[in-house]
Amino acid sequence: MLTALNKQQQLITLIRHSDEEVAGLKGSKFYCPVCQAPLIIKAGKIKIPHFSHVSNIGCKGSGEPETATHLRGKKLLFHHFSSLISTVELEHYLPSVQQRPDVYILLKHKRYSVEFQCAAISSDDFLARTIGYQNEGIEPVWILGSRIDQKGMGPRISLTHSQQLFIRYSPHAGYWLSYFDTENEMMHFYYNLHPHSAKLFSSEIFTLTLNSVPFPFKLPLKMNNPPKKYFKAANDSWIKNKLMYNNGVNDRFLKALYLNGDHLLSLPDYIGIPTEHMLLFKSHPIEWQYFIWYDGLKKKPAGSSVCFWDIYDSFQKRISTGFIQCRILPLVKKDLLVEALKEYLMILLKRDIIKEVKSEVYYVTGKHT
Repeated sequence: MLTALNKQQQLITLIRHSDEEVAGLKGSKFYCPVCQAPLIIKAGKIKIPHFSHVSNIGCKGSGEPETATHLRGKKLLFHHFSSLISTVELEHYLPSVQQRPDVYILLKHKRYSVEFQCAAISSDDFLARTIGYQNEGIEPVWILGSRIDQKGMGPRISLTHSQQLFIRYSPHAGYWLSYFDTENEMMHFYYNLHPHSAKLFSSEIFTLTLNSVPFPFKLPLKMNNPPKKYFKAANDSWIKNKLMYNNGVNDRFLKALYLNGDHLLSLPDYIGIPTEHMLLFKSHPIEWQYFIWYDGLKKKPAGSSVCFWDIYDSFQKRISTGFIQCRILPLVKKDLLVEALKEYLMILLKRDIIKEVKSEVYYVTGKHT
């Protein structure tokens, strides 16, 4: 914690004071702006000077213990955003949601909460805090403080399930997230993300020194699609593992294929292809695309018509029953599932598997192989 109230109920921010001034403040009394409990100043060699509760009383404004990286990160972010924007507050407490973002910003009548997250966070906590801000009309800006593991050339990166919570979407940059390297004062934007497995992603990387970072963030236009060889290798590996190390009759997908008279090795070549929105799904593209094809098209006789929203309803049923699993992405709008389905149907249109009769109504050509 970098802010506290003094005896006169004035807000004191330690990062505005020199080391000598902080040393002189050590004998003074300070209180938590949230719970009013006594605070002490801690100023060691590892962490920057900060306030800490005298006793652990479960303050509603306190989260997990702060690391040196977290304290330094929010100090740097506060100074930088303050240089760009007139209304920026450090650790501003929001009583309506009982949350205190690292940095609070008011810009052109729009409010932002900047959260610099270094420790792993559960999806429940992330979702609760995100919804809390959104319900107040505040846009949450989550920035990763834990290093992203880069895998070889490409580049390809590995994201833990906790890190994947930070993924956002924009039409021009695709799926993206940000990481702030406090040691080098660099902001890294990983964008145009495409999954190759549950944790492995290809991406483009855009890096800026902190003093060059605009707010709101501005990402470049995505330029490249990942090489198809990555997807083919990932598909081949997934099929091999599915057949060799499956759970037999307990594997819901293989069981569904069997009951439907299909086999994993003989599916049409337009099932399991890369799409822009495939990151939405934890399930492999072969799985979710198969169910779209089977439920919405294969069972239809050639020449029959089908409505987009009927296909979407079947798609949603597969999700609600667990046949298709989605990633937990609290910062991504739910309506992108509609876009994911439309994108795949557009591919089928180009392959002449279906034809559009009128807006959102198709007829089946019968070319299922």
